[in-house]
Amino acid sequence: MAYTHESFFPGFGVEPLQYARGRLWAELVEHVVSLPSLHPDVMAFTLMIRRLQYDLGLDTHADCAICAARAASRFEGSDDDLMGLYMGALSEVNAVFATVQARRAAA
Repeated sequence: MAYTHESFFPGFGVEPLQYARGRLWAELVEHVVSLPSLHPDVMAFTLMIRRLQYDLGLDTHADCAICAARAASRFEGSDDDLMGLYMGALSEVNAVFATVQARRAAA
C-alpha cells in the first residue's frame, strides 16, 4: 500500500508515524490507531499533531501520516514532552465533551 499525502491517520498509513520517534511514541501511536476515529484519544492525538505542524511552521496536509511523522520527528523535545502535549490536548478534548454533555442535559 502506497503512502501519499492523502493517507489519513491515525487509521491508515501509520508506519511512518509510528517509527518517527522512540518506544513511548510508538506505543501511543499503536494505542490511538486501535480506536475508532471519534474516540477522544484519537481527537486529542490529531489536535496535538496539528498544533505541532503549526508550531514548527510546516506547510503540510493536516491528515497526512507522512506529514505528521515529519512534525513528530522535527519536534526537538523528548517523547515525554510529546506525551505531555498529548495529555494536555486530551484534557482539552475531554473538557469540551463535558461542556457539551452538560449543555445537552440542561436543555
